[in-house]
Amino acid sequence: MEDDNLDPNDQSPTHYQMPDGRWMSFWVASDYRLSEWSYFWVSFPGPEIPPAWYRVYKVETAPPGWKPMKPRKKVYQKTGFDDADDERDGDDNFQLSAAEKLRMGKYRLEVKIRIAERDYEIGGLAFKVLGEHVKAAPPATEAGFSMNRPRCSASAVASLIKLPKLAVRGLSNVALLSGLNAGPNDLYPEYMRVNGQRVAEYPWPGIVLVTLLSYLREKHQITLMKSEHDKVSRLITEKRKVPQFIFTDAHRRAFLAKLDGQFPEPEMRDYFRQYNEVDDPEAGRKMLDGIRALRQSLSTLDENSVILFSIG
Repeated sequence: MEDDNLDPNDQSPTHYQMPDGRWMSFWVASDYRLSEWSYFWVSFPGPEIPPAWYRVYKVETAPPGWKPMKPRKKVYQKTGFDDADDERDGDDNFQLSAAEKLRMGKYRLEVKIRIAERDYEIGGLAFKVLGEHVKAAPPATEAGFSMNRPRCSASAVASLIKLPKLAVRGLSNVALLSGLNAGPNDLYPEYMRVNGQRVAEYPWPGIVLVTLLSYLREKHQITLMKSEHDKVSRLITEKRKVPQFIFTDAHRRAFLAKLDGQFPEPEMRDYFRQYNEVDDPEAGRKMLDGIRALRQSLSTLDENSVILFSIG
């Protein structure tokens, strides 16, 4: 597959029909702002997972030897990627993965699979590594994409929207179709308008609520940034380039009562300053307002609904 647009984060998976009639997909994710690792995936329908190998190399060089692909959980453990999912990718799909540290340049990914004791080599997918990984946290004025310590711009606005649980899959589809398109081509706002209901108002910048989520997790073990829908959260975060999290009825049951507890305003103000490297004397009070907004949002949930915490 050749494409003038070689940013792997804007590419759709490449699909290939295997000799036994099943379809497999393979793709790349490489973003130096997120990680020094470039990730490679193949996805198969069940029930059997055929052995798979890969090779990745700069386009102007000779292909290297083949390397085995592994269950993605093992690859995530190796690279320190935080993921709670197993190898099953929904709809009875299974994923194998690999990861390498690559320098800037244009590369080709090739995949080999074994079906009925015969090996099949699949044509290359071209992609670019666009920059060198920077380990330092981004400034508070820039959007960061860590799902564990999320960041956003100081001007971003937060929203808390209740959706039917059945609408969660549609979030992925609309995000993939829309990406960062603006205007009439961006289907995401319309999808939210049709399917969602705002359940709480928050008058302060979204950066305060984003900081609050990390504070609650680190200081009070209130973990609202992880759920059964982490895969969807990651996808729409990557496509929208701003933090997005999904709160569920499990969060309500586990944490609603805890949000009625005592949260020291000076401690929250100091956390905000350390987290964002910006001093806001009112940050503690604004974070208390955020706790009230989170409590109000979670109180509306049941087993058939979710809350999308969205920035932007």
